Amino acid sequence: MRKNLQILKSIENRILCALIIIAVIPLLVSFIINNFIISQSILNLEKENLHSLGNQANTIIEEKLNELGTIARDYSIWDDAYNKLEENNSQWFKENFSDWIPSNFNLDFSVVINNNKQIIDESGLKNNDISQLLQDESISNMLKAPFVTDKANYPRGIVMYNGDPYLFYASPILKTYYKGEQKGLLIIGKKISSSYISSLGKRLEQKIFMTFGDKIISSDDLHDNINDYIKVSDTNNTSDDVKFWGNELIGSIYIDNIPNTCQAKLTVIMKRDTFISTKKMLDITSSSVIWLALLAILAAVLILRKYTTKPLKNFENEIYEMSQNNVISYVTTEGPREIEKLTEAFNKMVNKLNEKTIENQNLKSELQYDKLRGEFLTNISHEFKTPINVIFSALQLTELYVRNDPDSKLSKNLSKNIYIMRQNCYRLLRMVNNLIDLTRIGSNTYRLDFVNFEIISLIEDITLSVSDYTKSKGLFIGFDTDVEEKVIACDPDQIERIILNLLSNAIKFTEPGGEIWVTVQDKKDMLLISVKDNGLGIPEDHHKLIFERFRQVDSSLTRNHEGSGIGLSLVKSLVEMHEGSIAVKSEPGKGSEFIIELPAIIVPKTAITENKNNFTSHNKVERINIEFSDIYSH
Repeated sequence: MRKNLQILKSIENRILCALIIIAVIPLLVSFIINNFIISQSILNLEKENLHSLGNQANTIIEEKLNELGTIARDYSIWDDAYNKLEENNSQWFKENFSDWIPSNFNLDFSVVINNNKQIIDESGLKNNDISQLLQDESISNMLKAPFVTDKANYPRGIVMYNGDPYLFYASPILKTYYKGEQKGLLIIGKKISSSYISSLGKRLEQKIFMTFGDKIISSDDLHDNINDYIKVSDTNNTSDDVKFWGNELIGSIYIDNIPNTCQAKLTVIMKRDTFISTKKMLDITSSSVIWLALLAILAAVLILRKYTTKPLKNFENEIYEMSQNNVISYVTTEGPREIEKLTEAFNKMVNKLNEKTIENQNLKSELQYDKLRGEFLTNISHEFKTPINVIFSALQLTELYVRNDPDSKLSKNLSKNIYIMRQNCYRLLRMVNNLIDLTRIGSNTYRLDFVNFEIISLIEDITLSVSDYTKSKGLFIGFDTDVEEKVIACDPDQIERIILNLLSNAIKFTEPGGEIWVTVQDKKDMLLISVKDNGLGIPEDHHKLIFERFRQVDSSLTRNHEGSGIGLSLVKSLVEMHEGSIAVKSEPGKGSEFIIELPAIIVPKTAITENKNNFTSHNKVERINIEFSDIYSH
């Protein structure tokens, strides 16, 4: 046993064994396909076709019933018939109904009865007996209750009369346009005879018969197997019972689309010509496939041994030699196209490994460089804040001296210079703060303080806090909201910073006389905050650029507005840390609109914080001065 397993470890022997197994597969596949898959598929198609034929026959019967309805309504909704029925004028009905309707429309009976169930005129009835017709519930109900046009439900269907099935249709006798009360019924019928079944079979080009309980109606003599099928089918009481024997299939459906119908079943007998012809073709094809497979396997054995297994063995030897020498080098094995592709793929893998080694070394160097650069930016930003604070302190002391002696010439000169120095300090402070925060965000050390906060009043207070400044610039600023209160989880300090930054940009790029609108919309699960202006606008190809670090739309040395190009990048980062998003809509000359989407969620187990925001009057001025420092410089 172990020796046999050792033999199978050879790729050449495995291929030979596989080819031997393949020799048997076509025979098995042919047998399975012919006897199971295709045969069953054809049978399913034949069943569907058989069922479809039954439905078509059912539809034809229903069409005939509708035809009877047209005849009945044409003769029953008639002023003359209505009046003659009131007079019980049987002679008139005989001349115009029983002597006319059956012969002209090929009907088997015609009956006129009044509301008292008395026969006024008839044709085709046996012994003037209408009791079997009156057993139909729909006919009895129409005689009992007055006819209502809006709820008209004409009695119709299949009824057994004297042991034979009839298609019947009953229509109330009314005046033209359905005026007045009904005076009786006109009932007409067509016998379902062997000739009718024959005409139905000719239309479908199949053998057709119908069963009504024990009664069978057919145009041909039925085979004993069909009688057995009828008994089994009736016992099973199924409408999709399909049987086959020899070259024929037989299937039935119940006539259930016609109301007031006694238990009736329509059966179709269909020849299996498609199955027989397909089976013969498959048998011939299967035999051909088996012989071709045997010849192909014999040729494959000879070719594979010479052109495949030998090159593969050479490839194996080269790989083994590399493993022994603990090196990775190129292989030079020659052979068929697949072996050459394998060799090429292996050599490409060697190239990739060499490239990855160099790439990993470069990536390691870049990561170390990024770490050092981040540490440098953080350290130098903190170092900047120390002299800025010292300068602010000196400015405050100088301003104190100026206030104490405002009328001196020196104080007047100092005031202007103090203003310039303070604004540039604000600008440096804003740039340093943004730089520190961006560095902390990039290193994932920046944290937000989320609380449940009423954000509508927060945004409104920020908007109103800059209204005096916008007026001084000749601008109008407005606030609008579709909800008065909305509590969401957010960091109020960072929301203030986001709004002030967007307002700063709007003021910076809007000419005097322009408008700025801050709007808030409640979208249930989301909160939309919009800051819109009618200023200069941004070209479409720069919409994504403005959110990148250290990038500006106007990057020239002579640009008209100050800025470091990191404000909107910081805004985008802060919005995304709130699990929101920011987008811009803008066209040059038409203004810009920045739209923020924030999720309307609540922090679990956290009370709603009121007056948490430290945006006091003093801090308010300070923050506005910092965020608007690029504007004040002008």
